Amino acid sequence: MGSRGKNIVAKVFVTTAISGIIYFKMEGKNIRIDWGDGMPATVKPGDFNGLITYYYPGSSARTITISGVLSWFYLNELGITQIDVRDAPELLLLSCQNNYLTSLDLSRNTRLRWLGCDGNSLTSLDVSKNTALNELTCLGNSLSSLDVSANTKLEWLDCESNQIDTADAIDDLFDTLPPRTADDKGRIYIGGNGGADDCDVSIARDKNWVVLRKEIKSIIN
Repeated sequence: MGSRGKNIVAKVFVTTAISGIIYFKMEGKNIRIDWGDGMPATVKPGDFNGLITYYYPGSSARTITISGVLSWFYLNELGITQIDVRDAPELLLLSCQNNYLTSLDLSRNTRLRWLGCDGNSLTSLDVSKNTALNELTCLGNSLSSLDVSANTKLEWLDCESNQIDTADAIDDLFDTLPPRTADDKGRIYIGGNGGADDCDVSIARDKNWVVLRKEIKSIIN
């Protein structure tokens, strides 16, 4: 595998951990985790796919440093304030839902296929370098706009309950959707945004996208 397996591929900044326990799921190779508390690192040689748990004696700020080749990374509901995955080019899936993230740099994760960053405090999200992205869920943030024009493989987008509060802003989002086919339609969820009621859904429909409000399980005609 060469020297790449020794590289730092992710840093996770945690302010609190419920009951001192932190856990996340990952898939990768030759994983080493420094928990930032002076204790021995957790080492997973070879291929690894599973849940990792760790106990801290108290709830305080920590920086967790992960080395190796990281392909899947789930770290939901952990009180995370920052995550740095810029040096994880092999990353295919990232799920960092329901944390306290205010920014997310994915500019080097060009192989990313699935991103879930729901329930954070993101005011912007740049996915222009993530050209392999198939699914994006970013509901429950503070996004006022979103551009997916570079995501030509996108087939699922959930941006409900953000601050895309004008019809023009949602129409602009529709304009950036990649074309799908009649036999393989895309799905976009826009409920909970102020512009959802008055937007021009024909823009998306003409590209073979189905426009939905998930909270009422209805298709917008």
